[in-house]
Amino acid sequence: MLLTNLKDIDGNRITDHIWINYTKGFRKLGLLTKGDKVQFDGRVDEYIKEAVIDRERNVVIKPPMKDYALVYPTKIKLLNNHIAKQPVPENNAEFLRYIGDVTHDLKRMKRYFSNGW
Repeated sequence: MLLTNLKDIDGNRITDHIWINYTKGFRKLGLLTKGDKVQFDGRVDEYIKEAVIDRERNVVIKPPMKDYALVYPTKIKLLNNHIAKQPVPENNAEFLRYIGDVTHDLKRMKRYFSNGW
């Protein structure tokens, strides 16, 4: 799931966006929509981001680089919406269909990112 405008507990900006696993804790909140604000505790993990390669020209556009992720989210809360949300599908097939629909919408958003996704 894509989270944007991340801030720490004191309101300091951490990053403009981050991808995080759609864990059971997030699923319990119901279907999240653009503009929802969530709060959670998480651990920072370091990993190596893969290189971006233009395979047609055999050129490295971006080399492998160190990046960071948030993992093991706990104490997840929805902050801005106290209206009951539509539940996330519990059946795995329905949940995967939901993820597919959301992914399709994200593919349309890719053009707004300049980092070659």
